[in-house]
Amino acid sequence: SLYPEDEENMIGVPSPTLIVTIPNGGEVCGVGAEKKIQWSCTGTFSSFTIQISRNGGASWNIIETGLRGDYWYRDWTVTGPGSSSCRIKVIGYYSGGLTSDISDENFTIGQLTLTSPNGGEKWEAGSTHEITWTSSGVSGGIKIQPYLHGDAQDNVYPSAPDTGSYTWTVPLDYTIAVSYTHLRAHETSLHLV
Repeated sequence: SLYPEDEENMIGVPSPTLIVTIPNGGEVCGVGAEKKIQWSCTGTFSSFTIQISRNGGASWNIIETGLRGDYWYRDWTVTGPGSSSCRIKVIGYYSGGLTSDISDENFTIGQLTLTSPNGGEKWEAGSTHEITWTSSGVSGGIKIQPYLHGDAQDNVYPSAPDTGSYTWTVPLDYTIAVSYTHLRAHETSLHLV
């Protein structure tokens, strides 16, 4: 009797193959960033599915399914939650079945969310307040910076430890009765905003 692989060899048509090329390990990106998921392939595919794991491949969630078989990349707006154990899987479907590939190594999605101040606060010059944030997939210092009418002001702290909070005394030389549009915190090496 013939085995399926013997039949394939007799016909002379190899099964299609695919290889994930981006992200393939070591990349760092922030939630909300525009990134490319890319793969190379041989043969003819009818469609593709893209999945993400945030735990090194132990479980998977679908990013997109039903992509046409002539695609070889997909633009992706990076979503949270953050993790340093992310991998991408691309599954290719063809007339004889399916094949897949996974990022060779983990990549990182960093997520940083400012929780206080979160808008509407009125802090007087000379007063002291807690600046707080949550983070995941982030390493290194946190840059805390106020913005006035969209323009960056002097840093509150150029590289605060990622402890989730920082106590800040509003400088006496800050302009009185002016609304600072927002306070941003971002990871100094990732530049997450």
